[in-house]
Amino acid sequence: MTSQNQRVLNHLIDHGYITQTIANNYGIRRLAARINDLKKFGCIGYDITTQQRRDDAGVRYAYYALTDAGRASEAMWRDHGFDWQFNRTLPIAI
Repeated sequence: MTSQNQRVLNHLIDHGYITQTIANNYGIRRLAARINDLKKFGCIGYDITTQQRRDDAGVRYAYYALTDAGRASEAMWRDHGFDWQFNRTLPIAI
């Protein structure tokens, strides 16, 4: 997974949504392409939904969000000792 895809996925997991304006702060200019990559990869069970919204000035923008199933999936992976970012086993403290 590219670092841009990882940054988008990390932001989605931490905040639940992302827009192009937010992605610009990460130096990502083609957010729709990164979302498409994440959907193609499967994101370890994450579902990303797209909504077309309008701001106060009436300008349309895309709003990408994780579904509740995605958040539950991340917790499930962590509970089973997997690092969702890299799909590798984490050491479990006993």
